[in-house]
Amino acid sequence: MALWWRSLKGEVHRGQPVDFGRLRTLLKALYKVSAEPRLSNAPQLRTLALVADTVVAESDEHWHERDLLGHLLRGIDHVNEVQFVDSAIRNTAV
Repeated sequence: MALWWRSLKGEVHRGQPVDFGRLRTLLKALYKVSAEPRLSNAPQLRTLALVADTVVAESDEHWHERDLLGHLLRGIDHVNEVQFVDSAIRNTAV
């Protein structure tokens, strides 16, 4: 549930009006992650965000399920790319 909260909060607070197409794509991504037992409760995955047609996943750099996550997310309509951001770098860049 924390992944959903952080991801949806980030989408709503991005400083632009809510785009329901973007929101639908983000919800599909969150659902896919939640439906996969190896990903659903992974503390290594912090957030999912959309940048145009790219899903940006903030996760631990050494997380062994990154490939699985990328494969699942690329199967979503309107997602053409998946990028990963190391959560350790984001957490220390205060």
